[in-house]
Amino acid sequence: MKPPVGGQAVIEGVMMQNGDRIAVAVRRQSDGGIVVRPLPSRSRFKRLERIPFVRGTFRLYDMLSLGIRALDLSSKIAFPEDEQLSKGGTFLTFLAAIVLAIGVFVVLPLYLTNVVPTLRSGTSVVFNLVEGMIRLAFFLTYLMLISRMKEIHRVFQYHGAEHKTVYAYEADEELTVENARRYT
Repeated sequence: MKPPVGGQAVIEGVMMQNGDRIAVAVRRQSDGGIVVRPLPSRSRFKRLERIPFVRGTFRLYDMLSLGIRALDLSSKIAFPEDEQLSKGGTFLTFLAAIVLAIGVFVVLPLYLTNVVPTLRSGTSVVFNLVEGMIRLAFFLTYLMLISRMKEIHRVFQYHGAEHKTVYAYEADEELTVENARRYT
C-alpha cells in the first residue's frame, strides 16, 4: 500500500507532504520556470501527538505552522522582488486574520442569533440551526467574494491541481499533466 499523500495550494504552486517528506513547487513569475524546494519537517510535538483527545490540537498547530512556512517560501520564490514581511509582521498578520475569522464566523453569528428574542427563549436545536445557517451564509459569501480576486482565484486553481495530482498518485498513474487532468 502506498503511503498517504496530502498537500495544499500555495502562491503560484503546491506544497505536497508524504510522511515527514515535504516539498514545495512554485512557478516563478519572472520566467515561468518551476522551482522545487524541500521543506524541513519541524513537528515539535511527536510524543504528544500519540495522546488521544489532545493530539489534534498539537497536529493542528504543526499543520498551521507548515502551511505558513510553505506560503512564505512560495511568495519568496514566485515574487522575489516584492518586499517580504518580517517574522514579526507575518505573525501579526496571521494573528489579525485569526481574530477577524473568529469575529466574523463565530462571534457575529452568535450575536445575530441572540438578537432575536424568540430564538433565545426557544429550543437550543432551533437556535443552533439558525446560528449554523448564518455561519454557512457568511462562509459561502466569503468564498464567493475572495474567489473574484485574481490572486485567490489562481490559488484555487492550484488547489484543484493538487487534488488531481493526489488522485492520480493514488490510482498508480504516472504523474504527468495529461494523467492528472483526467481526475476531478
